[in-house]
Amino acid sequence: MQDKVVLSPYTEEELRQLIVSCMEFALPEILKEHTPKVISIEDEIMNSSDAARFLHISRVTLSDWLKKGVVPHRKEGKRLLFSKRELLDWVQRGGGQKKR
Repeated sequence: MQDKVVLSPYTEEELRQLIVSCMEFALPEILKEHTPKVISIEDEIMNSSDAARFLHISRVTLSDWLKKGVVPHRKEGKRLLFSKRELLDWVQRGGGQKKR
C-alpha cells in the first residue's frame, strides 16, 4: 500500500466537485484574458496604387507580380481591382515572400 498525503478533510469526489466548480467559475475569465483578439478588416476594393501601398511595395513590383500571376486580383474592363481581404489572406499564406 502506498503512503497517502491527506490535504483536506474532503473526500476525493468532494475535491473533484470543488475543483470543477472553481474551474467553471474561473475559466471564462481566464479564456477572456488570454484569447487573442481578432482584428476584423472590412473588405475594401483597391486600385493598383492603393494595393501597392497596402503591401508596402512599389507599383513596379506589383506589376511584376501581376505578370507572374501570383497576386490575387480581378479585372473590370481595363481596371485592375484588389480586395484588401484577399491580399491579407494571400500575405498570411506566404504570398509575396522572396524565394531563398
